This record gives sequence, structure tokens and C-alpha cells, in this order.
Amino acid sequence: MEEKHENNLIASRHADFLPKSYVSFDLEATGNSKFNYMIEISAFKVIDFEVVDEYSSLIRPPRSRKVTKSSRLLSECEEFGDKIYYIDKFIESLTGIDNISIHKAEKEADVIKKFRDFVGDSILVGHGVNNDINLLKDTYMRVFGEEFTNKYIDTQVLGVFLDDREYSLVNLCNKYSIENIDTHRASSDAYRTNLCYINLYKDIEAKYSSIPEKLFANWIEDRHNKQNRILKNRTMKSLNAKNWNSHYENMKREDYLALDIIGNSLSFDMSVSSDDFNSFKKRLKKFDIRLHRDVFSNTNFLIVDDIATFSNQSKKLKFDEKNPNLKRVLSFNIKGKKIKVIDKKLLTSKIDYLEEYTARHKFDGLNDELSIKYPSKTKGELVDQFSVLGSKFYLYNDLSTMNSNDLKIRLINDGAEVRDVIDEDLDYIIVGEGRNKNTFYNSEECNRFLEILAYGNDVKLLNEENFKLCINLKIKNTII
Repeated sequence: MEEKHENNLIASRHADFLPKSYVSFDLEATGNSKFNYMIEISAFKVIDFEVVDEYSSLIRPPRSRKVTKSSRLLSECEEFGDKIYYIDKFIESLTGIDNISIHKAEKEADVIKKFRDFVGDSILVGHGVNNDINLLKDTYMRVFGEEFTNKYIDTQVLGVFLDDREYSLVNLCNKYSIENIDTHRASSDAYRTNLCYINLYKDIEAKYSSIPEKLFANWIEDRHNKQNRILKNRTMKSLNAKNWNSHYENMKREDYLALDIIGNSLSFDMSVSSDDFNSFKKRLKKFDIRLHRDVFSNTNFLIVDDIATFSNQSKKLKFDEKNPNLKRVLSFNIKGKKIKVIDKKLLTSKIDYLEEYTARHKFDGLNDELSIKYPSKTKGELVDQFSVLGSKFYLYNDLSTMNSNDLKIRLINDGAEVRDVIDEDLDYIIVGEGRNKNTFYNSEECNRFLEILAYGNDVKLLNEENFKLCINLKIKNTII
């Protein structure tokens, strides 16, 4: 089979052919989504299926964590008089790597530079590599300020192509009678992955009488497109689910103005004075409502002094420059939470209403009647409510069939307004499938979108597929 070594300069993705020369690799990590760093990496350089070189190293992450009473550890180390750690009891038991060894290891920047020099533009072969590739992307951007662009082969994906079965590395080794030694150590996993890849290559070649280049390339492309569609639709649905404006309007109409705070956790920003905090605490004492000064994962509302002032101070700031509590709200919300930001004036109205409501209904605790559900809008509802005339749009990325400047002219001609910034009175953000900008999910624009949703503003997010569906149904004889 013809060897291809050109690199994908846009983004790292699964290779659409099976090479005979490559770098087999594996890494171990801290295993915590909020503290996600590599702690070990190993790579074997392979030419014509023969191992010719190896690189392995433990890694000292750029950050550590302070030991607390709740920390579950097997080992710890000390730095500047503080007890610190990198991995918890579970990861240490799984890998056999301890915190002291990690602390003594080479720094992340030094290791990743050696790794980059070692692999060059080779295709990487790994097993179940999604998290590994994401870690490499994060590390390359943090250390070099550049994208990780090497293509890769996932032996787990090859198992699906060959047998329509998603093997773990242990089970794939069992399939090929490869001994599982030192599992969950980077060197052993990378070496066994290489042996599995060689066997998979031979089995695929035998099954199809040769390596099916076009068949495999088409299968990978179909798999990639399907995963992209699923991811985009899930992402859009998840982000739009943070829009609670319509729910708030429904609550007012249904006599439920204040009931959404019952049984929930309220966090108060430092812009709210201690006197006001204590006053709210006194009034809410008889209800099942938890009050805090910090934002936690179980927070439901962040209370600020004045929403207009808070929003104006924040909207021109990048994420790293924003109010610490707001940063935590946005970080939790992008991971699936639905924390809302309101000011003390609205909270006071809610409490006034709550006290009056509970007096009328003889409230003595939570019950089913007070349960409020926030259903997401269906695609049909989005289409029915979609309007171009008089609406305000923000365009993120070109469409696959039209650049954003042409689309802007088209929308303006149809009576819309197209904005250059994301503001509270925006109606729609359209996310195209072009590649002139980074993925929306990882952008400053996404942080801004989540922020204005947290304030209770009604802005809808449409991916290219849903936007085309909406606009083609709303404007006759229009195809975009």
C-alpha cells in the first residue's frame, strides 16, 4: 500500500489509510476533568512494522493540588511548605505511579518538546485515543501556542471496522494472544497497541484480499461525518437548554414567579454586601434554600448586586478577565449545569412573592405541586418561531455553501439586522460549518453566549443544518 506522510494542517483527525510506518503511543493522565494533565507518555517509532526507536518519560504537570482533609491519597509530596499531590488514590492504584515520582519527573514543557521532536509528522497509532488526542491538543496549545495536527489511527476503531466490535485493549490483546503485562502503564500499553495494530492490519488485508483503501477511507469519512453531526446536534441542544427566558415568562403567567428558588442553592457574589446577604439569609431561613458566598457545582443561582452593571462590566472582557464567580458559572454551564444569574432586586421580588404565595397555600415543605420542569424546545418549535424580518443575527463561521459576508447581505436584504458582537438583545447566533474560525464550543463567543443566557436573555443558537431548515421553510423558493 502506498505510504502517505503529509500532515493535516487544519486539525488532527483519524487517518483514512493504514500505514506500515508510524509511531505507536500511549499516555497516562491525572484522570480528573477539572485537573486534566499527562503524567506519563511513551512512544515507539515503527518502520515497516519494525520498532526502531523508543521514547518514554514521566511528566510533571504545570500545576499541582493542595492536600485537604477530603483528599483521598496513597502518597503526597511537599512544595514551598505545602503538602501537594497530582493524582488521587484511584489513579495511583491503577497505574502504580506515585505523587513523589511525578513531582521529581521532567516538566511538561520539556517532555512534550522531546515528544514532538521524536514523532515529527508521523501518524500516531493508539487505542481508544479520544482523550489522549485531546490532551495532546491542550498541551501543544499550552506549550507551543499551536495546534496538534498529526493524524492518528485508533486500533479500537479498526476493531469495529474488522469485527463490528469495540474492543478494550485488554480484550484486543486476548483476541491475538498477546500477554497483558503492566496494564495502564504507557510503555506497556503503547507496545501492546503496536502488536495489536500489526495483527489488525494482517486480518483486514486477509479479509479483503488486500488493504481496502477506498472502502476504509469512505468508512472513516462516513463515521467522522456521523460523529460530527451527532456532536453538533448534541452541543447545540445542550447550549440552547441553558435558555431559561421562556420558562421565566411561563412562570409569571402560571403564578410560579418565585417557586424556582425553593429547594435550590443560591450563591451571592461579593458585589452583594454582607448586610444584604444576612438579610436574605434571615428571610429565606424557613425555606429549603441554601445560601453561599462561593459558586459550587450544585449552585442554581448566582445573585449579584445589579444585573445591568454586572453585565456591562463583563461583556468586553475575555473569559480569563471576568469576575471569578461568573467564570465558575460559565465553566459549570458549559459542562451541563444551568446556573442562572439574577440581581438582588429580582431576588427580593421572588421572596416577596414566595412569602405571599406560601401564606395563601399554607406551604409546609416541598411537594409535587411545586416541581418546575424546563423542557427544551423541539426542532419543530424552533422552525415555527423562526423569523428573519426584524430579527438580529450574529454569524459565526462561513456556511459550507456560502461565506458569511454573502449571507450577511442576504439576511439584510430580507429585513434582518446582522450584528458584529453578541449582545443581550440578539435573536439568533448562526454557527456555520466553515473552518475560518475555531469550533464555537471552544470560543470566547460561546462563553459570551452562555453568559447572556445566564442573565435570562432569549438568544437562540442554530447550527448550519437547522438554520437551513428554518430559512428554506420560511422564505419561499430560497435554497441556501
